[in-house]
Amino acid sequence: KGEPGLSITCVDWIHEKELAAIASDTIALEVSPHEEPYEHVYPMHSRLIRDLGLTLGEIWHLEALSESCAKDGRYEFFLAAQPLNLTNASGTPLNPIAIK
Repeated sequence: KGEPGLSITCVDWIHEKELAAIASDTIALEVSPHEEPYEHVYPMHSRLIRDLGLTLGEIWHLEALSESCAKDGRYEFFLAAQPLNLTNASGTPLNPIAIK
């Protein structure tokens, strides 16, 4: 079974554009199965988190936000999504809010 997502080839573009974070409504952000065989699962995660220091947001429910943006014709907003303050964690639940 596969999942949609970003290709490992996007990493250089993400670096060039100096993105600080990426949010997606997919399970793992990156495409599965992966394009190339890798020694570990989710090779894009290590490139983005470890090498570029990006914050990744996964399994976001974006339908209501996209509908609101389409209704207003406005696709810019302030997003606040603070993680829980957990030591030695690799992930945390969020309660994000978008202010248009």
